[in-house]
Amino acid sequence: MLSIWLFKLINEDGLWKNMLRRKYLAKKTIMQVQKHPGDSHFWASLMTAKESFQSLGYFKTCDGKQVRFWEDCWIGSQPLEKEYPNLYNLVRNKNAVVAEVLGRTPLKVAFRRAITGRNLQDCYNLVSKVVNVTMSDQKDQFIWKANKDELFMVNSMYKVLMYNGVIPRKTLIWKLRIPLKLKYSCGILKKGLF
Repeated sequence: MLSIWLFKLINEDGLWKNMLRRKYLAKKTIMQVQKHPGDSHFWASLMTAKESFQSLGYFKTCDGKQVRFWEDCWIGSQPLEKEYPNLYNLVRNKNAVVAEVLGRTPLKVAFRRAITGRNLQDCYNLVSKVVNVTMSDQKDQFIWKANKDELFMVNSMYKVLMYNGVIPRKTLIWKLRIPLKLKYSCGILKKGLF
């Protein structure tokens, strides 16, 4: 249920969303903030659910104000921190958003020390990857990849959380009179996730 609140907080505007943003986010994005002592139970629960929620989608970058440059999946199939781990370890501002980094020429990326050798080659590859990204005036959107039509549905989140991608089908395994744990394990084995 918390996932629907996260999805709406990222993609929509409204009175309650603006109040939450002012109280907890200030000038940060939802992905940049962490749980702190003294937060409400609702907000602490949102922060706990955020990581699993984020793994089920990606950002469509428009204005770049909500999308973290290094840590969110916004260009390609994985976050830049995973694609360029050596550069990520050397960068000063790991939480920079896309609008900050791409808002200048050259890119606004500062490293803790000079980059040479393989890191320099990775930096050139990174620049060539992001140099053609164009920004627009529209707000960034979180696209839900757990559903074929990319629309957020609680049912799709439930299936991913409960069945870890192994969705029960009307097969022989699910008709057997054995404990559910065994049915689930057989489903995982059949799908080849082990």
